[in-house]
Amino acid sequence: MEPSPVPQVNHDTGPKDKFPPLALDPALPPAAGGPAPDNPAPWQDYQTVFTNAKAGMEGVDKEYVQKVVYEMSKDSAHFRNEQRKQAQLAARIERLRARSEALTPAELAAATRSVDSRIAHLESLRDLSRTWLHADMDCFYAAVHEAERPEL
Repeated sequence: MEPSPVPQVNHDTGPKDKFPPLALDPALPPAAGGPAPDNPAPWQDYQTVFTNAKAGMEGVDKEYVQKVVYEMSKDSAHFRNEQRKQAQLAARIERLRARSEALTPAELAAATRSVDSRIAHLESLRDLSRTWLHADMDCFYAAVHEAERPEL
């Protein structure tokens, strides 16, 4: 009996027939050819973890995968929650930047002196007369070797 032929998959374009068409950014003119670097399309700003370091993933179009993941998840509760958290983080960053810009050199110097004093105090309390050892006792590596060589 002959083995069945292995189907060929084109990793360069992805399975476009399995996914809905991607929404285009309405802010871009049709002939723009892509967003300006300072105004990325929503899917380009969407943070995903994609690695093509796995076997068979060398030719996968990372940009296409990012578009598909964005389009398939943009209406989910998780996506909305992540957007809410991202907005909160951006607001906090903006508040901290405004506070740091409002600091005078005298306030900055006083804070530096206070922190240096606290560090010196904590250093004086350190006890370096003892050595601590933390041993991870889950035996992962022992279990791996035992599976490879049961006679151990």
